[in-house]
Amino acid sequence: MAMQPVRDVIRGHAPAFRACYEAALRTQPTLEGRLNIRFTIQVDGTVREPEIVDSSLDSPEVETCVLQEAGRMVFARPPGLVRVSYPLVFRPQVPAPAPTANTQAPTANPTGTAQPRANLPSGAPPGTATADVAGPPSARTLSQRAIRATVAAQRQDIRACYERALQRAPALEGRVNVHLRIGANGRVQSANIRFSSLEHPETEACILNVTRAIRFPTFEGGSIAVEYPFIFRPST
Repeated sequence: MAMQPVRDVIRGHAPAFRACYEAALRTQPTLEGRLNIRFTIQVDGTVREPEIVDSSLDSPEVETCVLQEAGRMVFARPPGLVRVSYPLVFRPQVPAPAPTANTQAPTANPTGTAQPRANLPSGAPPGTATADVAGPPSARTLSQRAIRATVAAQRQDIRACYERALQRAPALEGRVNVHLRIGANGRVQSANIRFSSLEHPETEACILNVTRAIRFPTFEGGSIAVEYPFIFRPST
């Protein structure tokens, strides 16, 4: 699949990504950073399982919004599944306060994966950023990277909840936002569905059972609240 059409679709969606950032910027005027998103383009052109693989923004609000918008993108139909990684850089405009989202162009590699160019911000590694295995969190807090890595380790169990339901409801798809409260001992104190377009109680209950059993790294201080989105679509 040619990468130019992929770039065109992502850049066409830049205003929606920027709106996610602008909403958070109103309460955090110094907020800036980079998100690396990864997703699969299915043979029908829709996006499957968008995820944040790396973030220096550390804003769950923006990350959740960006994932929601990424899941709405529709591409030209490729001959097979295409894996894409793409960086989004957010910083306030100077001197105007309105922010912009600078999307950096991917390049195609032989496997069909779109990878970002090496001209990332200073200190960023070239190629596809990965954060599936996070480094140790701060002793004082639980980093967003550690949270993402811990949840990602349970991805197969969470996906299995959906796959079981899919056998009886083959058209089932949607997004589920799970709200977690994590204690300093790493255990999940509470988990509930904050939003769901899946509207499938059996799958939602299964997802909650899996997320309640997750063990996060320990940290100092009181409990923290996290909202995590899961997007489900049938594999094609």
